[in-house]
Amino acid sequence: MTAMMPMSQTLPLLPIAWQTKASTKSMAVPAQSGVMQQTLPARTQRGFTLIELVAVMIVVAVLAISAQGLGRKSEVQVLQASRDQVLLALRSAQHLAMAKAGAGRSIEFVSSANRIDVRDSGSSLLLGNTQYPLELGHGVQLNATSIRFDKLGRASPVVLTMRLGQASATITVAATGVAN
Repeated sequence: MTAMMPMSQTLPLLPIAWQTKASTKSMAVPAQSGVMQQTLPARTQRGFTLIELVAVMIVVAVLAISAQGLGRKSEVQVLQASRDQVLLALRSAQHLAMAKAGAGRSIEFVSSANRIDVRDSGSSLLLGNTQYPLELGHGVQLNATSIRFDKLGRASPVVLTMRLGQASATITVAATGVAN
């Protein structure tokens, strides 16, 4: 038959702790050696550590700085886009003059402070999807000039200067009518 052993030797128990909504409770249970051990109450976390807060602030700052540049164009980008519009208008006027200029018809490019126009015998044109006169980018200033193209695409030499804030660009129209 089996002999009866004391309870502390028969059941090797480990510490058990439980937690209720109201408080943290612990229970003492016998360990293997027969000595009672008491568990400490579990610590509840009620917020974020300083390291976690600093890490989140750094991530938010990096995102804010990178997103700041996405929303607006720089002066140089606006000026380059306007320069491209002027070059397109000049080349379109030159090609149109070579294709259609003749007796009584004159093709000209006209610029004012912030507007460009391509005209056929004084009337503004619709070229492709672009209706002239065309407003340049917000704040872009262009010197006023009028350039007439003959049936060979030639024009009087002119230098156009565009400005926006501190940025500037120049367009040179050669006697051959080529604009750069």
